[in-house]
Amino acid sequence: MKLKKRTPRQARQWLRRRENARKVVLTDKPCGGCTACCYCVAVEELRKGFYSPCDFCGVAGCTTYDSRPPSCAAYFCLYSIGLVAQRPDECGLLLSLEFRGVPVLTAYEVRPDAMKESFPLAVEAADFLSRTDVRCRRLELFRFGADIPTAWEGQHYRMKFIPIDCPNGAFQVSFGVRAEHEDEDWEWWKQVMKASVGVAPASLQVGMSIGVGY
Repeated sequence: MKLKKRTPRQARQWLRRRENARKVVLTDKPCGGCTACCYCVAVEELRKGFYSPCDFCGVAGCTTYDSRPPSCAAYFCLYSIGLVAQRPDECGLLLSLEFRGVPVLTAYEVRPDAMKESFPLAVEAADFLSRTDVRCRRLELFRFGADIPTAWEGQHYRMKFIPIDCPNGAFQVSFGVRAEHEDEDWEWWKQVMKASVGVAPASLQVGMSIGVGY
């Protein structure tokens, strides 16, 4: 699949947002044995999909860390840059700042049902980033083991987001659902919201489902 190229203006905006993101880096924490990103996140250079093991991930982490792919080197894990206190393998959520035209805070479940306990942590991080120069206005949530399509697969229609506006209006929360299991995933997200904040999505402002691509 041929990816759409950015215009010069879009490229400048993208670079500026990445530079602004570097301003919120408080520290450079060691991973400490956490390998959540090695499993949860896709790596285009290696053609490794989401929620799949990486051939270069060992017991102590990346075995080729000094020569890791550019997308790995540029990865913004919120724990590693000092914005959240708990490691992903401890809180159950991998929170990362990603750039897809606009900055997006993504929350990947590291273990099943972790979102039910740690969803407020993702909201807190999104609220903070929405008030910085990064201007992050989107929080995207992914269920553990979700079959997320990648850009090189060209099957974007298989994953959709159901956006929900937060009451404070500072950012938008979107739930990732699989096209083939939309009803199942949507029911699960409603349970997450009710368990974590006591509010079912039906009582919030629900937008139209939108397609996504990575």
